Amino acid sequence: MNYDKYYLKFKKGEQTRFMRLVKEKCFNSWLQSANFLGVGRSMVFLYLSEECKLPKTSFGKMIKVSNQNPSNFSFEIVPYLKYGEAKTPDKLSPELSEFVGILLGDGHVSKSNYQITISCGIIDGYYITKYIPQLIKKLFSKDVSFRQIAKGGLDCKFNSKKVCEYLASEMGVVSPKTNCTIPGSFFKDHNLLRACVRGLFDTDGCVNIIKSKKNYPVVGFTIKSEQLIKGVADMLRKMGFIPYQGKHQIALNGHTMLAKWIKEINSNNPKNILKLQQASSSARIE
Repeated sequence: MNYDKYYLKFKKGEQTRFMRLVKEKCFNSWLQSANFLGVGRSMVFLYLSEECKLPKTSFGKMIKVSNQNPSNFSFEIVPYLKYGEAKTPDKLSPELSEFVGILLGDGHVSKSNYQITISCGIIDGYYITKYIPQLIKKLFSKDVSFRQIAKGGLDCKFNSKKVCEYLASEMGVVSPKTNCTIPGSFFKDHNLLRACVRGLFDTDGCVNIIKSKKNYPVVGFTIKSEQLIKGVADMLRKMGFIPYQGKHQIALNGHTMLAKWIKEINSNNPKNILKLQQASSSARIE
């Protein structure tokens, strides 16, 4: 997958103004704008709201088709690899533990270009476009960029050799994740365990309601790595949960486990918060 090497950092409000001017002059709808740029309609709205920086290539295409003068807009060109100088944490924290869980769920750490990528669906909305970028900024002082991927997905990504090496050496997070395990240091602190499981759940977990069993709730994970499955099951047992552990699945079954999950772990992903609330409400209906 090829990424733009440069992005535009507009003065606040300028990217929105530019997008609207081009649309009004050249396109009948935002869908037409999206098709012209070769992205999904939802990605255009991320540009429009200034939640994502506009790639230089896309800006050039829009300038050309609309015959606009670039000097009429206030911006600077930002090299993608320079989205802030990285720092690494000097101690363990629930935020770091949660980020490790996020990476173990739907993350990828590339050794070839030192890129850290987290993939979620557009349905994850606030979580992928706001919560995770704020967490990355707090932990590593790095800004992120986004790229729409197939089937309504969204990549949140940043590059840093320093962060990649830190994650590999201190947290044991590498890709592929076949041989990844939960860092042993997390088992010394329940707050770290809770945060790590929460990050994993928010990117790779699910909540189901089995209606044939009187709205029986199930909190579950599907993970390809057997080693990681074992680590997650060990974490849950350490915190007093009773997980069912299959080859690639973990399930917490029943009303008691659901109530314990909501009280002790819960979620930072609004989509999952809603699902947990729905499961809790359904569990009370006989």
